[in-house]
Amino acid sequence: MAKDTLNIALQMEPPALDVTSGAATIIDDVSYGTLFEGLVRLSANGQIEGWLAKNWTVSPDGKVYLFNLKDKVTFSDGRAFNAATAAYSLNRARDIHSGNVQQEALSIIDRIETPSPFQLQIILKKADSFFLTLLSLPDCAMVSPFSAKNLAISPVGTGAFRFQEWQHGKRIQLIARSDYWGKKPAIKTLNFFFIS
Repeated sequence: MAKDTLNIALQMEPPALDVTSGAATIIDDVSYGTLFEGLVRLSANGQIEGWLAKNWTVSPDGKVYLFNLKDKVTFSDGRAFNAATAAYSLNRARDIHSGNVQQEALSIIDRIETPSPFQLQIILKKADSFFLTLLSLPDCAMVSPFSAKNLAISPVGTGAFRFQEWQHGKRIQLIARSDYWGKKPAIKTLNFFFIS
């Protein structure tokens, strides 16, 4: 009989679940790639590959990035992911008051535009060969403006799992999404237990 539950032991409990506003790596261990996703990610061999972005182009001067986004992606609350939410996510992360660990690195962005509902254009102040790697970090995960204020305790992302419950001092439980845009996970339930 196939197992559909995975129990993972953690040495400590995360202080929150919002990957975009905390420096604790334990937050990323629980939330990134399960609840939250980014425009791009690093492949197993360290190459940048599309995630919520289908593809992108870079201008000859290295300052303008045009991303074509996947168009059938939803957040776990059913709201659509599009260029407007992507722009919101990155503007939120680069805001000087955001608390995002990568806020200073993201200050290289001059402005963000949305030429169409599924196109995101990012204009940099100067060329930066590290920029795509920066976008692959958990701090640049995509979030919805409708749920951003509560991400620390009630996270809503585009990932393959949805937040189910947090029993403080004991465990965090995530449930596989039946409406996930990508390949459905083989695991139905993820339990993160805190064992010091």
